[in-house]
Amino acid sequence: MKKLLFLLLLIFLTPSVAGITLDLNANFSEPILLPNESSLLSINLTLDSNVTGANLLIIDVIYDSGKGWNYSAYSASINGKAMIFNVSEADVNVSGVLKHRITFANSSLNISQPTSILLNTYLKTPEVNLSYYPIDVIVLWSYPDLNVTEIKNVSLNISVSKPELYPSSIVFSNEKPLEGENITITAVIHNMGGRANANVVLRVDGIQKANTTHLFNAGSVHMINFSWSCVEGKHSIEIVVDPENDVDEINETNNSISREISVMGGTPVLSNLTIIPEMPKVGSTVNISVDVSKPYIESVIANLTYPDGSTSSKAMSSTNNATFNTTFNVTQYGIYRLEIRVTDLAGRTNNTTTFFGGVIFISTTFTLENGTEGIAIDNQHLIIRVKANESGNGTASFNATISQLPFKAAINESTSGVDTCIKYLNLSSMLKNITEIRIELHYTDDEVEGLYESGLAIFYWNGSKWIKCEDYEGRLIPGGPFVYEAGRNPEENYVYVVVNQTSEYGVGGYLDTDGDGIPDFNDACPNQPENFNGYQDEDGCPDTPPSRRGGGGGGGGFYLVPTPTPTPTVAPTITATPIKKTPY
Repeated sequence: MKKLLFLLLLIFLTPSVAGITLDLNANFSEPILLPNESSLLSINLTLDSNVTGANLLIIDVIYDSGKGWNYSAYSASINGKAMIFNVSEADVNVSGVLKHRITFANSSLNISQPTSILLNTYLKTPEVNLSYYPIDVIVLWSYPDLNVTEIKNVSLNISVSKPELYPSSIVFSNEKPLEGENITITAVIHNMGGRANANVVLRVDGIQKANTTHLFNAGSVHMINFSWSCVEGKHSIEIVVDPENDVDEINETNNSISREISVMGGTPVLSNLTIIPEMPKVGSTVNISVDVSKPYIESVIANLTYPDGSTSSKAMSSTNNATFNTTFNVTQYGIYRLEIRVTDLAGRTNNTTTFFGGVIFISTTFTLENGTEGIAIDNQHLIIRVKANESGNGTASFNATISQLPFKAAINESTSGVDTCIKYLNLSSMLKNITEIRIELHYTDDEVEGLYESGLAIFYWNGSKWIKCEDYEGRLIPGGPFVYEAGRNPEENYVYVVVNQTSEYGVGGYLDTDGDGIPDFNDACPNQPENFNGYQDEDGCPDTPPSRRGGGGGGGGFYLVPTPTPTPTVAPTITATPIKKTPY
């Protein structure tokens, strides 16, 4: 207990040590000051003391003398209430450098708790383009009678500059826009000098489209956005800051920036699809070209389907981004399906499709003795037999082109009276002492699928329509060949004609969609095959024979229950021409 009392007395009787604390912070209102403008320097103090008595607070603002700085006014507050300083100015020599000092003094402070003092000093800046200035703030707080003093200082290196505005980049919200799309154009604009209000303009191809006025703080970076509705084509996008030079800047030559943007139009259009040659020979190369009306193309692909159903695809190339080209090898006889598909940079596609025929070309010269016969061409598609007259040896030179597509006009209802054609022959010749030419055009089962095979015939092209050779058997086709004989051999899959001159021929016939041997024009049910059960077999429909029912012992008997049948379409009946034997 005695020890505790002793400690308490020791605490109360020990004299306290006098002490003061001072914290200082000083900054200008902006990092870069405009020339010849009143600028605010804020000095913030925090004071605390455990003593009382006479004290002195001195705040010095010191800068290089003769540099154009001028003090204009101040305002001050202590804990939010106005306070007054005595202000004086003087030039002083500091380490051989002439400085100007502004002194703010107050000797009537009564500090008994943490106290905040704010001193706002207004200084007019020099008239310069760009300069850096050291400014020192020194604060002394002293209790002279107690020999207690606290000193703090802050050194500032302040820049005084005109505005320096320049755009550094342009960013598009979509780098590959479509026509009519609204995109955002963002300009990144810097101000490396003092604050400025400036106009910013968007120009497209030199024409102003939008503008805005913006406050650019000192030493700042800003992002200015514009909206633009895109127009197809390639455009120059320009951003101009302060286009009228209303702002006095350090550099007036760097206020604009530009970059190009390509705007894609509507779906690309394909035109002028060209196939050279138009009817390429099997074993040759075909050249494909197509024009694309729009720029900004990602790819142009040629997809070729061969007669046997196999496919091949190639990327078409271009030297001018307008006409695209590629080649394919023609390896099969028959009809080729060609699709051209274009895709632009926006992923939009368009396509066009056409067909061409891979043709068989045969060239031969054949000689035979007078009065004899022989085979000049023996091909899976074509056999040509010739007969020499009795007057001398015969010579025949043939150029034959066989195609599934027409050379001039197609065999169809309007040009020939039949439905379609499966094969065309362009046959030219130089003949000497040749009296008869037998032309056999052979076909496969696949080629006549869906056709009335017994109605196939060879037709002659007279320059305006197709004429069925059988109709002129034993006589001359007006303006055409003499027809000795014409017919067909469905068992051997060929049709033939014997004539005295070469020309353009084709194998035509009628449709038999359901394959029942009754041509569609005589078939009441063209999509349902006849079932040939002995009941109405000529109508082309799958009929059910009528039912027969027997009666009982009450005197009944058999009676017929009629079964309804479709009414056949009335059309001319075709009669097959019998096969004639020839001496060949």
